[in-house]
Amino acid sequence: MNDFDVIIDRFYSSHTYENMENLCSLVKNSQFDANKIAELTKVLATSGETLKFSSYNTADIPSTGGPSSLSTIISPLILKEYFAVPKLGIVGRPAGGIDVLAQIEGYNLKLSKKGIYEIIDKTQYCHFISNNQFAPLDSELFKYRSENGFKNVSGLVIASLLSKKVAVDIKNVCLDIRYSHFGNFGSSLKEAKELSDNFKQVSNLLGINSTFYFSDNAKLFQPYIGRGESLLAIYEYFSGSNSNWLNHHIEHECSEMVRNLTDKKIETSKFKSIIIKNFTENIIFQGGNITSFENVAKNIKDSHIYEFSAQKSGILIIDIMKMRDTILKIQNKYRNKGDEFPDPCGLVFLKNQNENIAQNETVLTFRVPENDLEYFKTELNNFITIN
Repeated sequence: MNDFDVIIDRFYSSHTYENMENLCSLVKNSQFDANKIAELTKVLATSGETLKFSSYNTADIPSTGGPSSLSTIISPLILKEYFAVPKLGIVGRPAGGIDVLAQIEGYNLKLSKKGIYEIIDKTQYCHFISNNQFAPLDSELFKYRSENGFKNVSGLVIASLLSKKVAVDIKNVCLDIRYSHFGNFGSSLKEAKELSDNFKQVSNLLGINSTFYFSDNAKLFQPYIGRGESLLAIYEYFSGSNSNWLNHHIEHECSEMVRNLTDKKIETSKFKSIIIKNFTENIIFQGGNITSFENVAKNIKDSHIYEFSAQKSGILIIDIMKMRDTILKIQNKYRNKGDEFPDPCGLVFLKNQNENIAQNETVLTFRVPENDLEYFKTELNNFITIN
């Protein structure tokens, strides 16, 4: 056995701090080897229960993370028109698909294998969380990586992303790659494309067809930032939003990810009705309450009682990383009080990155608990500047 095999075996047998450190250090300090990363992927994927869909062609559109995209919620609603979509999600930073849907009363994210199979048979799409059931070693290793400086190691990122696909028998993937200096899949488009080549090598070894959609994570994809705000964005879109910014993200960007896998595009006239139908259907089949979705969206809108205005004229600059970290800090404060998916704060931008702003013009509205208001105001001035 070579060193990698020995370290993998030790890690699989005992998930000690030392064994995780040895594994992460070896991957970080070694030249990329697709065969070894595929081996690690299988170990992570088979560390818990697995699903098998012999009767379906399965697909998913995972992302490399980012605070403003709605792709992990919207894209499966389109994708299920062509594939079965068993979507194994993780807690987002700060508003991934799982934690957004968790705001809907009754929505069941923690499903048994039997429950997942039944929902897929009925509706082709199911969105669920690992709950230490699927790829639990991946969750454990991710936590270690996040706390010990290994979060951005490309081989570990690829193994983590693909382990969740192998665990639930995904056969086709369009990876939504959001590159940025603070992301985990390339700081530039060039670097992201190089990493996508590595991803494709590993996915090929695992029998997964992979395509890619690249976007700049240093920009806002749409204006609604936060868990409840994401539901508000969907509600506004369903209700006939006049935001070209939001509409473009949903109807072009999220749709294009699906087209990368299907080479088909849903007619514009049918697009919204299909998303509404499939979103409603998914909420119902997973035990959620449609009225709760509507009420959450309306309550979030009513909670935006604060405004942030430009103190001078100039070009709007938004530091996405600092914005994300501010929201996460407040979310973590409330999660420590026992709420698994807290939603204490959020923003709705009225102006976009690099837009010309007049003095006293409103840049965004926001909500935040009164106890966190002064901190949030201070941080707003740190992540938003006018040049």
